[in-house]
Amino acid sequence: MSARFFNRRLRYVLYKFWALLGLVRWYNILLMTVALYLSAIYFFNPEESIRATLLDYRLHLSIIALILFIASGFIINAFYDVEKDMINRPRATFFDRHISRTFSFNCYFLFNAIAAILSLFVDWQVLVINSLFAIVLWLYSHKLRKVKYLGEIGAAMLTVAPFFSLATYYQEVTLKMFEFIALIFVYIIGREIVKKLIGIRGDIIIGEQSLPIVMGEKRASGFIVFLALVSLAQIAFFIRFLLHGYIDYVFYSMAVILGLIIYQEGVRKDHTTVNRLYKVLIILCILSIPFI
Repeated sequence: MSARFFNRRLRYVLYKFWALLGLVRWYNILLMTVALYLSAIYFFNPEESIRATLLDYRLHLSIIALILFIASGFIINAFYDVEKDMINRPRATFFDRHISRTFSFNCYFLFNAIAAILSLFVDWQVLVINSLFAIVLWLYSHKLRKVKYLGEIGAAMLTVAPFFSLATYYQEVTLKMFEFIALIFVYIIGREIVKKLIGIRGDIIIGEQSLPIVMGEKRASGFIVFLALVSLAQIAFFIRFLLHGYIDYVFYSMAVILGLIIYQEGVRKDHTTVNRLYKVLIILCILSIPFI
């Protein structure tokens, strides 16, 4: 009887843990973790060997703290999104099904507390920057994303903000970091607009002023095409002036994907496919960090 109870309890804990991973968007967390470590090695500490960089325990504390802050941001964002998610993606809504609001709030405060303590062990300046990051994450979820034009731009800015925390730790802002951010920032804005187009029904019902609602779906699609053209110009600049060797082919692949985005969004209005293509672009952009 006790063994059966233990197995049932273990399955419940594992199921709840898996639900929590979904809530904090573990795949986004994983990508951000890879991007931060690559940035530390190739943007902020290129003179040191990879081994020397990875032996710095304060780097690991800094990245863990950032990941916990980001995870807490996803939790609070999901809390304020629950009504919209029940409209747009009812099967993926976790509140009141797998994870209670109380449990989510406890995780939110626990993650923030641990992240703040870890940041303090790194440096007081890192603590200040990361605390501001956490506050803005909450403000964005609660208020800022409902302001015209700030929703999509704010999400993109918060996505690249962790790189500035690392820059604070290393006391250095590099040109390579800005080159990378300039490229991925446009990708993120484009994807955020596409996500709003996919979930426009929920935004309309709850009265959220997303960019596709303010501009109209047709103009929003046109703006995505414009952003893809801007990204093509960026890639042409990278290939012409900054890149050498086989990495060129990765950027040529990005150019092909951007061409597909222009076709799918400009002609077919296939937002779901465009969203998937943007995911591939962001992954390729992160993996290209060592060569920028």
